[in-house]
Amino acid sequence: TAEPVRGINYGNRFVVEYWMTSGVPKPFGEPSEGTSPFFAGLHNAADRFAMADVVDTPSVSAKDRMMTWLDQTIKDEHFKNLQASGVNVIRLPCGYWNWVSYPGNSTPNAPEFGKDGFPIVQQLRNLQRIASPADYRPYFDRVFEYAHR
Repeated sequence: TAEPVRGINYGNRFVVEYWMTSGVPKPFGEPSEGTSPFFAGLHNAADRFAMADVVDTPSVSAKDRMMTWLDQTIKDEHFKNLQASGVNVIRLPCGYWNWVSYPGNSTPNAPEFGKDGFPIVQQLRNLQRIASPADYRPYFDRVFEYAHR
């Protein structure tokens, strides 16, 4: 008899989502009310942030922010607890920028702006500037190592 598949989404690591970041360590100072810890110290005109809004600030670079986030949110005990709960499949969301580098300022083919004026290409550039695929690789390796045990 085949073992039943019991899976979980191990999200909010490589594609940080604003709505999923409450209750995690606050490595960049206390966020203002309603602001996620990952996005603390950043400012924009919107009511919420996206990962592409992460830029260098006077107190922390975008890369350091991301690498600290990954160090704090990828834990061996997560996988031990998942295994103990019967989870045997992990879904790990990631973006193309975690795996592929584009030369210079180039991006995947996309319209410069969305219908609402949203700067699509600029957001893609911002994602690519956070860290290189080589910077992300040890964190993917860590996830695979923990999941394999």
